[in-house]
Amino acid sequence: MTGLKKSDVGWYWCSVVDVQVTDALTVTTAVTMTADNEKTSIKETNPHTTPVSSSEDSIVTFSSTATTHMNTTENKEQTQENKDKKITVIWSLMGVGLLLLTVLVFCICMSIRKFNSENMRTLKHIAVKSGDSVTIPCFYDESYKSNNKYWCHGNYWSSCTIVTYTNTRGSTSVIDHPTHNMFTVELNRLNTDHSGWYWCAAEIGGKYKPDDKDYLYLTVSAAPAVSVLGSRVSGEEGSSVSVQCLYSAAYQNKQKQWCRSTDWSCYTVGRTYISQNSTVQISDDGKTSFKVEMTGLKKSDAGWYWCSVGDVQVPVHLNVTDALTVSSSEDSIQNVTFSSTAITHMNTTENKEQTQETKEERKTVVWSLMGVGLLLLTVLKYQGQPALQKQTHTLQPPRLMIRCCTVQLVSSQRSQNKGAWRSLQMLMMTSSTVLLLTIKICVLVLSLLTKRTGPEFSVSH
Repeated sequence: MTGLKKSDVGWYWCSVVDVQVTDALTVTTAVTMTADNEKTSIKETNPHTTPVSSSEDSIVTFSSTATTHMNTTENKEQTQENKDKKITVIWSLMGVGLLLLTVLVFCICMSIRKFNSENMRTLKHIAVKSGDSVTIPCFYDESYKSNNKYWCHGNYWSSCTIVTYTNTRGSTSVIDHPTHNMFTVELNRLNTDHSGWYWCAAEIGGKYKPDDKDYLYLTVSAAPAVSVLGSRVSGEEGSSVSVQCLYSAAYQNKQKQWCRSTDWSCYTVGRTYISQNSTVQISDDGKTSFKVEMTGLKKSDAGWYWCSVGDVQVPVHLNVTDALTVSSSEDSIQNVTFSSTAITHMNTTENKEQTQETKEERKTVVWSLMGVGLLLLTVLKYQGQPALQKQTHTLQPPRLMIRCCTVQLVSSQRSQNKGAWRSLQMLMMTSSTVLLLTIKICVLVLSLLTKRTGPEFSVSH
């Protein structure tokens, strides 16, 4: 700075990028420099005095020592500022990393919760009248068929209290229906104290796999916001059923829907829905109720439904029974007809009976022949007696047995041998008996042959 004036007195600073070093300038009549406190004093030239030498010229000069000290101080300050900047950058990066990690953990937790909510589902807000009962359906994934299920009560899942497990009965009954992938919770004799948060849950059984669950809120009041006339309805296949859902005045402008659990779809008031199953029509009177009519029922329509007004639901169970069909022709025809299966069964039974009778007939014939043979042996025995050998007359063949016996009787009267007479008498009795048995056997055989060759029983359609 040359040509200093009194007006040049003041503060000045050196600036390098965003770093500054301050210094104060004082203008006096003499040129002095104070390096210790980093002030520069500059002597002003007086035109009325004797000119000074060139070494006393009013040009501001800095000694090499002051300049070096200033540069050293500036370098230290810059180094310190660089360190501060690095530390600031490091902490900023750590903060950003921690924030990203928190967001990642939150997203993972939300995805897990979403997965669990899809595997266990139930209604969200159910209204019940004080003193009444309600059955709440809880639907679970097929993989939970064999898991134990329970009903829990509490505002938060971590602190809820288990009320009861499945397949228990009482004021709170929990019944599992694995064939339908659901369990039902029946609450009886409800009062306002039963209002609150509840949880449908299934045990998973792992440290890092918490139990799966879904929540709902139960409101019990003297005048519920939404109710239904008949929570259980039934209809025959092909017929129709109707359900009337009631709502309070505060819910007149709320959205009314009829929803089903099979696919969690809802039908809105004022529209007619025609699906592969039944036809659903919903009409609202705009004051206190809306009516749901389902026509052309099918077996697949059976299941759980609910009336929904706003955010409040009331569950309804629909049962579809087999249709009763009566044929008029059956009432008019009096004759009994047999199906082919019945005829086949009858023929089989008859064949068995005939086979059994044939076996019995064979046994009878065998025993009869054995009896005849025994009698013939007896006759032959008597023919071998000595008394008989003395007789001049011999036995004739069986077909002339009676005449022979008569001749022998006449000759025996003339005989004086009493032993021979007794032998002939015994022979006559034996021959008569054999003859009678032979006649009976012939009659029996003829009757059997007649029975087997007679007309058979037949059944026609």
